[in-house]
Amino acid sequence: MCIRDRVKYPSLMCGEATPSYLLHADLAAIRMKALAPNTRLVAILRDPVERCWSHYQMCTDMVGTPQQLLNRGCHATPPSFEQAIGEDMECLAQTGVTPDKFEDAKNSFVLSYLQQDFPMDHGGHSWVSRGLYALQLSVWLDHFPREQLLVVRLEEMSTPEGLSAVTARVMKHVGLPEYRIKDLEPKNQRGQSKIPQELRERLAQFYTPWNLELERLLGPGWSPEATGWTQPSPSP
Repeated sequence: MCIRDRVKYPSLMCGEATPSYLLHADLAAIRMKALAPNTRLVAILRDPVERCWSHYQMCTDMVGTPQQLLNRGCHATPPSFEQAIGEDMECLAQTGVTPDKFEDAKNSFVLSYLQQDFPMDHGGHSWVSRGLYALQLSVWLDHFPREQLLVVRLEEMSTPEGLSAVTARVMKHVGLPEYRIKDLEPKNQRGQSKIPQELRERLAQFYTPWNLELERLLGPGWSPEATGWTQPSPSP
């Protein structure tokens, strides 16, 4: 849809979706505020531990066209999941992105971490940092009022009933009439391989303070108990 169409037919609505807008909030939010200040935003989050593993599984999946493999970043993906998360955790620490002081971490995330040489033409990077949802959403909320942002959990859409309920919330949020999805079958699945337990525990420990920041940002509906996301094992 071009700008002329929007001017001529003001009731038309259009949208687009990409996870890159969440990671690169420092660029995307500013530009969107300038171009579409009244836009209705929707963010879909999932358990960051599972998200990290799924991200790596996608980038090591060699089934697809040459262009699909390039877009995934298969050529840039470390040979092991442990190496991938270790390198990203180290990069976050070296650039000052630690949970001790949230505002300091947010500034370091935008001014130091995101200034690393992350290619924007593939997804073979930022394995761990993409799960730091509070940092990324807080940048968007610096530019847009909270009521323009709807945040939902992917896990809410794991059943046909849940998917229908979330769809209704999204349609209401963006100002569209109710819509019933006909095909409720899961898409883009890559099997049910499990994260090695020691790496699951390592990620759970890492994300715990950041998930608490997400609760502080969005409210009690995002507490560890409410989300059901992976938590560290109890100390013996």
